[in-house]
Amino acid sequence: MNHRQENTPASFAQQGMWISERMGAGLAYHMPLALWLDGDLDVDALLRACAGVIARHPVLSTAVVESGDGLRLVPGTPPPVTLARHSPATLDLLLREEIARSFDLERGPLARFTLAQVRSGRHVLLFVAHHLVFDGLSKDILVRDLADLYAAARRTTGPRTMGPRAT
Repeated sequence: MNHRQENTPASFAQQGMWISERMGAGLAYHMPLALWLDGDLDVDALLRACAGVIARHPVLSTAVVESGDGLRLVPGTPPPVTLARHSPATLDLLLREEIARSFDLERGPLARFTLAQVRSGRHVLLFVAHHLVFDGLSKDILVRDLADLYAAARRTTGPRTMGPRAT
C-alpha cells in the first residue's frame, strides 16, 4: 500500500478483478473497514489524518485504464474524506449505502473515508476501498498510519484523548 502508482501495469490479480467488475461483480470487491472511536474526538485532526493517509499511500488515488499494452494503474481522483450528516436512526442505512456506493474504475477514486457521529463521545470512521487498491493485509497499515497521523495532528492542537479500534 505504500508504493507510488504513477503508471504501473496492473497485476494479474488486478486484471482478474477488473474483468469481474466489468461482468457485474457488485459488492464483491468493496473492502469496508469500520473504526469505532470512543471519547473526545478532534474531528479536524482526524480529517487531516485521513488526508495524510491518502498522501502517504498514493495507490489509494489511482484509477485503472485500458491501454495498448493492457491495464494500467494511473493517477486518479483523490479519495474524499466526508463528514456525514445523519440521524442516529439512519446510521445503519448510511453505512450500508457508503459500502454499496460504486467506484469509477477509470477515473477514481477507488477509496473513500466517511466520518459519522453516532452519539456524543462515539463516532465511526468508515473506510471503503476497492480491492484493486486495498487488501486485508493493508488494513493494519492503514490503522497504524491513521493513528500515528491523528496523534501528530493532535500534538498541534492538544492532548490525544482517543484512539481507533478496528472492527
